[in-house]
Amino acid sequence: MQHKPTVTGTLSPGGTALPAVQWTDGVLITPLIPALAPFLAATRVPLWCPDAVPSWFVHQAAGDKTMYALWVPSAHWTARTAAYAAKHGAGRVYSIEHEAWLEYDLPAALAPFILAVGSETWRPAGTIAIDWANHEYDADAHFGGDVAAMQARYACRATRTVALAMLAVVPPLEGNGYARALLDFAESGWAWRVGFKGCEGWEAKGENVVKRITLATELANERNVKMYETKRGYARTGVAPMEWGEAVFFAKEYVDRVE
Repeated sequence: MQHKPTVTGTLSPGGTALPAVQWTDGVLITPLIPALAPFLAATRVPLWCPDAVPSWFVHQAAGDKTMYALWVPSAHWTARTAAYAAKHGAGRVYSIEHEAWLEYDLPAALAPFILAVGSETWRPAGTIAIDWANHEYDADAHFGGDVAAMQARYACRATRTVALAMLAVVPPLEGNGYARALLDFAESGWAWRVGFKGCEGWEAKGENVVKRITLATELANERNVKMYETKRGYARTGVAPMEWGEAVFFAKEYVDRVE
């Protein structure tokens, strides 16, 4: 992985200084700090688990999760959201969870959040998280009491296993490679090998803290399953029953790509 330049922007509202890594041309990635909680909650409305957002920040404050936001240039964000509204109708967004259109003005909910870096401004377009500890699954309920299987399939410090979670791109910005950029970032080791210096909770955690990267998705989501297996190099490690269906777990060994 080539050197990635870091910059510091000013977040509105609030005026908080926020460090960012210029991951690719046209993409910044920042820590997802508590000031961005309304942004995160808004992105979850058409997806799933908006009620879980407060608990995610609790886990992050405890050091068990680190969350990140992806930002794109304001002009691109504005053009894409306008095109989405022109095609589907203003104030509407498609909900994956409900498999239906919602009367919800997502661009309006996200519009207040702006990151100013020099003379340029950026808007939030996606999220991802790295789970360092498991707060999602229960050995008895989901793994038949097999603690070792749970530790191998999801986040566990004892086995040096992290889990990727909260991968999402807001619907108007889909189809631009932003999900791939988020996965590349989370899988690269940058977060724990380099980190956001001076940003409490997001500093580097060391060179040898991760051995395996895991994730889970809905078994019925054939597109995600195919992507992880054929494009991202993950192998299936099992299936677990959930309240909403079946979750399928994937894993791959971490390969150090930090230079």
